[in-house]
Amino acid sequence: MNPPPTPAEIAAEREPDEPPVDAEEVSRLQRIRRRAGVGHWLGVWVGRQMLRLPWLTRFSLTRKRQRPQLQNDGATYGTTLAADGVPIGYCYVPPAAGAPRRPGVVHLHGWMETKETHAETARTLSGLGHPVLMGDLRHHGDSGGPFVTFGVKERHDVDTLIDLATERGWFEPPVITVGFSTGAVAVLAHLAVDRARSSSDGPGPRVAGCAALAPMISLRRGVRWFRGMAAPQIAERWLMLGVTEAIRRAGLSFDETELRDVVKAEDRPILFAAGERGDRFTLGDQVEELHRLKTRGWTALHTVPGVTHFAVGVEAFPAILPKWEALLAVVRELCDEPACADDGSAVEAGAEVEGVRTDLHPTAERHADHQPDRRPAGDQTAAAVGDQR
Repeated sequence: MNPPPTPAEIAAEREPDEPPVDAEEVSRLQRIRRRAGVGHWLGVWVGRQMLRLPWLTRFSLTRKRQRPQLQNDGATYGTTLAADGVPIGYCYVPPAAGAPRRPGVVHLHGWMETKETHAETARTLSGLGHPVLMGDLRHHGDSGGPFVTFGVKERHDVDTLIDLATERGWFEPPVITVGFSTGAVAVLAHLAVDRARSSSDGPGPRVAGCAALAPMISLRRGVRWFRGMAAPQIAERWLMLGVTEAIRRAGLSFDETELRDVVKAEDRPILFAAGERGDRFTLGDQVEELHRLKTRGWTALHTVPGVTHFAVGVEAFPAILPKWEALLAVVRELCDEPACADDGSAVEAGAEVEGVRTDLHPTAERHADHQPDRRPAGDQTAAAVGDQR
């Protein structure tokens, strides 16, 4: 017999803006669990698979095909140890020869992917002059760990990768972090870790900007989206009860994956991207909500029409590049870094250099009037500035 849920367990399933749990709610959900039977254990099984299934990615055909190609291009492969001793697989892609040097990039992939899934993205960024360090999420590809934690522990692995890049001399902070889906959750959550570290240790933050491609707001919301997209025949209450139990057995909590407060508190530039809002095959609604919550500092939302969630981080990345350039311009300004000519020499902002955009606020992204925190003046609408704030 499955034990009935406690008020604390029920409260863990609720959204922050939902009313508190009362006695009637507890009684109703206890009746649901008693009737659920197989439905509840199906939910537990689904939750366990979410955490443990990614070990299959070590047999990925994309991984086997792209790895030798990346190595032929000069990429460096290896593993490094996270703070808790878990091995983290990585691939370092150096900047293209002759390209102007740009900030280093730390990249994390999505659930049931590997770093090689985003090989073309790494090549694109390398061609622009970025040294790129791609990491495998826990329990994916070359990384160890008993299960993926959906950002709870992976947020700290971002620091491990930055440390590695610095020790090897590949690049130094400040860096730009990029993530897709679960990887986007990890790099966004890492912003709070980085902010806390910089305030306690003294040195400034090691991340200058972030590109979050199709992140979910929280694991709770992610599970509900996945059910609506792939398994609408499973009753949501049973699925959520089961997945909650599986998450708890793994020593995790849904609350640890919540991103709303992280985004609200962040003033560093964040570029969001997702498929179209209202499409059940995208996380557009959740990404737009996170974008709205980012009220401090620069932010932009790029909507990619006609693609599913799973295409945003790979096939759709070329369409995101114009917004990437806008993010890079703000990062350079915040870091007091001048623009560079093709030979790597510095040029003054506003100077005319063929093929180099030295204006820190490109025409296509310019606001007619800027507030001190780079948000547009009150008479500008989101549409007028391409949904960029």
